[in-house]
Amino acid sequence: MAKKSSSITIPDSIKAEVRRKMGSKWSARHSQHGVRLMKKRGMLRGKAKPKNSKLAKWRRENWITLSPSSKDGFARDSNGKIKSCGNSKTRSGATSRCLPMKAARNLSASERKATARKKIAKGKSRQFVSNTSKAKKAGRRARN
Repeated sequence: MAKKSSSITIPDSIKAEVRRKMGSKWSARHSQHGVRLMKKRGMLRGKAKPKNSKLAKWRRENWITLSPSSKDGFARDSNGKIKSCGNSKTRSGATSRCLPMKAARNLSASERKATARKKIAKGKSRQFVSNTSKAKKAGRRARN
């Protein structure tokens, strides 16, 4: 028998606020946001996660896509803006390399290209491809 999840009834006032902010079609994400609002307002026993939790810090980082073929190593859209990270696949079918902007700025253009090339070369056959050693160090520096 499947384990039952705890059900929380979200008040109509919270639902209306969530719908105004996020759109009218209710989804699991809407429920998450509603529960978060209830926790913030003390309507639930649990507390909202602190703003400095690891997940919150990760969300605030500006993740961007790198490209081995561009001059500066940044993938750009048709307007010339640096592409944010998403499900961008390369011609070979491998997923593109993503790094926080802060870490990418700490790398030279050739280092950005090298880590993007490594991801594309090995990414089609492997789910996880580690960064180059310089990109790893830049990522650690950016997070600290």
